[in-house]
Amino acid sequence: MADEQPDIFISYSRANSEFVDRLDADLRARGFNVWVDRHRLEGGQLWAQEIDTGIARCDLFLLVLSPTAVESPYVRHEFEEAERLGKRLLPVVFKNCVIPAWLASADGTHRQDFTDTDPNAYLLNLKRLLFAIEDPTLNLSAPTDQLYNQALRLRTTNSESAAIILQHLIDREPAYFGGQPQRDLAALEEQLYTTRAAWLRARAQQARQEGQYGVEAASLGVLIALGNHDSDMYNWAQEYLPIAQQNRTMLGPYGVIQDRIADGDTTTARALLENLWNQAPYFRDPANLAPTLGLTLPPTYDHDKAAAAERKRFEKACALLQGDLSSKWLNDVRANLGQQNYDLDDPAASAAIGQMIKAWRKNRRLLAKSEQPGKDHTYSVEVIVSPEGCIFWFLFGLLALPGVWLLISGQGTRAVVPCALGLILGLVIEVSGFNYIRTAESHVRKRRERLQQKAIDARGSAEQHYERWRQLAERICQQRINAIER
Repeated sequence: MADEQPDIFISYSRANSEFVDRLDADLRARGFNVWVDRHRLEGGQLWAQEIDTGIARCDLFLLVLSPTAVESPYVRHEFEEAERLGKRLLPVVFKNCVIPAWLASADGTHRQDFTDTDPNAYLLNLKRLLFAIEDPTLNLSAPTDQLYNQALRLRTTNSESAAIILQHLIDREPAYFGGQPQRDLAALEEQLYTTRAAWLRARAQQARQEGQYGVEAASLGVLIALGNHDSDMYNWAQEYLPIAQQNRTMLGPYGVIQDRIADGDTTTARALLENLWNQAPYFRDPANLAPTLGLTLPPTYDHDKAAAAERKRFEKACALLQGDLSSKWLNDVRANLGQQNYDLDDPAASAAIGQMIKAWRKNRRLLAKSEQPGKDHTYSVEVIVSPEGCIFWFLFGLLALPGVWLLISGQGTRAVVPCALGLILGLVIEVSGFNYIRTAESHVRKRRERLQQKAIDARGSAEQHYERWRQLAERICQQRINAIER
C-alpha cells in the first residue's frame, strides 16, 4: 500500500454543500488531498478545464448521491469524465434517490450510506468510508496478525492509515493481544490530535478570511468532534462555531446582493447589505461590495471581543480607585492597576492617584475627629452643668445656703431672708446653667459640623482627582481599542 493518502475528487450538488463541507474537513484533517469545486456558478470554459484537470489528477472519484445531484448536469459531466478516465469510483449516498441510466455503471458499486443524520451515525459511517477509501490492494479481510503488523509498519510513515487499520482490527477482534491494539490506537490518536486540530484551526481561520463560512463551520464542527483533548482549542471552536453557522446562512442572500449590483440596482443592494449586517454583524464582505455601495465594513468579532476585554480591564481599573483609599499606598495601588494594564506611565495619572490617597486620608481623619468628644473646657462644663447638675445647684441654693446662714447668725426669725436669697440664688444658677448648656452644646455641634463639612470637601477633592485619572485612562482605553484590527 502507498505511504501517501490518495487524492480525492468530490462530485456533488451545491444543495448538499453543508454535508460536503463536513466530509471534506474530516478527510483533509486525516491527511487526504481533497478537490472540491466551490465556484461552480462561475461557469465558462476555464471552469470546465479546471474540473477536468482535477478529475484527471485524482486517485478516487467520490460521488455524493442525492435527488438534486442526479439531476445536476455538472455532476453528470464530472461522473462521465471520471468514467472515461477509468477512475476508481466510490458513491456516497447522502439522500436516497433513484439512480438514472447515466449512473448505471455506478449502481453496482459498493455504496457508503450517510442517510442517517444522527451525529453518532455520521461518525460510524465516516469510519466505514475511511476503510473503503484505503488502498484497494490492501486486503482488510487478511488475518489479524497480518493487519496488526501492517499497522505497526505504517505508524511512522502514514499514521492516518495505521489508525484506520487498527480501528478495523479492533472492530473485528476487540480482545486481540490483550487489547494492545486499543492502547496503540489511543496513543496514536493522541498524537494525531495535535496535527489534526492545528490543521483544522488554520483552515477555519483561512476560510473565515476568505468568506467561505461553510468551510469554516465544517472545520470547527470536525474540530469539536475530535473531542476535548485540548480545552483551549475545544473552547475556541465552540465559541466561533455559532458565528460561522450564522454567516453560512447568509451566503445565499449575499449572492442576491451581488446580482442586484450586477443589474445596476445599487439602492436595493445597499439596503439588503445593511439588513444582512443587522442579522449577521460579523459577516464580512468577501466580494468587497461595501465601497461600491458607500458603506463601511463593520468590525469583526475578534475586534469586538478584544474591545470588550479592553473595556472590562478599564472598568476594573476604575473600580480599584473608587471608594476609600485612606489605607492604601501609591505603589500598592499602581501594582493593582498594573494587573489590569492600567498602571499609566503618565506623571499626571500618578499625581492624581497620589492626591486621591491624600484626600481620602484627610477625609478619614476629619470624620474620626468629628466623632470624638471635645477635649477642651466645654466638655467639663457639659458634665458640671448637666441637667442633673443643675438640679443639684437648685437644691443647694434652696436648702443648703439658708441652713448655713441660720447656723452662722443663730437667729431663726430671720430665716426667711436667707431662704429667699437661697431660692433666688438657686434660680439664678439654674437659669445660668441651662443657658451655658445650650451654649456649650451649640459650640460642640458647630465644631462637629465644621469637621464633617471639611471631610465632605476632602471626599469631593478625592472624587475630582479620580475623575481626572478616569479621563486619562479612558483616553488610553479608546486609543487601544482604535488600534485593534477591524
